[in-house]
Amino acid sequence: MTSVIVADTSVIINGYLADQIESGSVRNSEVIIPQAVFDELQSQASNHKQQGFIGLEQIQKLNKLSGSYLMNYNLKLLIISSRDLLDWSKFKNLTNYLVVLG
Repeated sequence: MTSVIVADTSVIINGYLADQIESGSVRNSEVIIPQAVFDELQSQASNHKQQGFIGLEQIQKLNKLSGSYLMNYNLKLLIISSRDLLDWSKFKNLTNYLVVLG
């Protein structure tokens, strides 16, 4: 069974999601980062705010974890627009839908 996780800005910045993946608590999941969250982190980094840099580093870490065949996390990382997120949710089984808030 695949879980769907929609991450907000704070859960990315504080590293909670990456920690949960590395600990084995999160596996076999689609991790969705809304485009607005990604854009906010880029904007903060462009304005030389530390949390923006940290958030982008965490997304990079999530990307590496999603491609880690050695650890077999079985993750898929997606960055999608809010409109696409609404369209996407119509086709998914919402019983497996989880929104992660920090």
